[in-house]
Amino acid sequence: MIIRYFTNISPHIKLAVKFFLTVAIIAFLIYALELEKLWASVKTIQVDLLLAGIFLSAIFVFLRIGKWRILTVINGINVPKSEFVRTVLYSLVIGIVTPARVGEVICVSCISPKQRTHGFILFFFDRLAELCTVLIFAIPGMFFLPWWLAIPVGISFTLGIFILLVIFCSKSLRVSLGRFLRIDRNSKFRDLMQSDISISISYILMCILTYIIAYTLIAAFIAGAFEVSSWRFILFLPIVTLSNLISITFGGLGVREGLAACILPLASIPPEVSASALFLSFIFTRVVPGILGFLWTVSRTLINLRNSN
Repeated sequence: MIIRYFTNISPHIKLAVKFFLTVAIIAFLIYALELEKLWASVKTIQVDLLLAGIFLSAIFVFLRIGKWRILTVINGINVPKSEFVRTVLYSLVIGIVTPARVGEVICVSCISPKQRTHGFILFFFDRLAELCTVLIFAIPGMFFLPWWLAIPVGISFTLGIFILLVIFCSKSLRVSLGRFLRIDRNSKFRDLMQSDISISISYILMCILTYIIAYTLIAAFIAGAFEVSSWRFILFLPIVTLSNLISITFGGLGVREGLAACILPLASIPPEVSASALFLSFIFTRVVPGILGFLWTVSRTLINLRNSN
């Protein structure tokens, strides 16, 4: 009953609520950490490490596009490279303003209608692969958390990785899981559980490399603003990344930065430095490439309209 109520809420109301929560959480974060300290952590960042972080952000976006390209090609889906890149970049900006970044699914729009259903399934698996990668990277940092937090987090991570590996590795286990959870009654979920997905070693390596770069670029922003005495904080970054699952604000703004400000001080990183580094990573890995994709899409649409006239 409650779920049905929330699904029937007007999209405009949902957008307004999301806007309010974004403003409220960011305002609280600025108040708690002090705007002067946040601005100082950005203003005093070393130029070389700032540029290194920006460069690594571009590499991260490139690798994320590359692994999605590998997954589609090995599963028999071929799209012109320019269209493929454009739709992925455009999906980033759409993902910012939609719940749980579901708008990123627009990246399958470049796939032919006959293969688009398969494309949706591949998109879902690609996101599961990212989640599984982050969970695996998050395990080492779990051992440095307080015991009362490490135990529930460790259990959750273990179950999450097991379920994701089942979904990836065994079609029969996926079907059994669907029956057990009673989601096979829905035709879309049934097709998902019964689908054949080809995954190559190159795709797995790209998943791993993508998130190594993701955490390296955040480390560059932090090291540029603060003299790091221990690099243990890198182990906590995957845990912070998991906050992207909590999509109550635009692009997770405020939630991710707030969690970083709470956790990274356990590794002697000031909260304002932690929050500003995560904010910079958001700007250069999502906002900037998303705007490029948006402008590319708008210009392409205008050119097509001009040619049609």
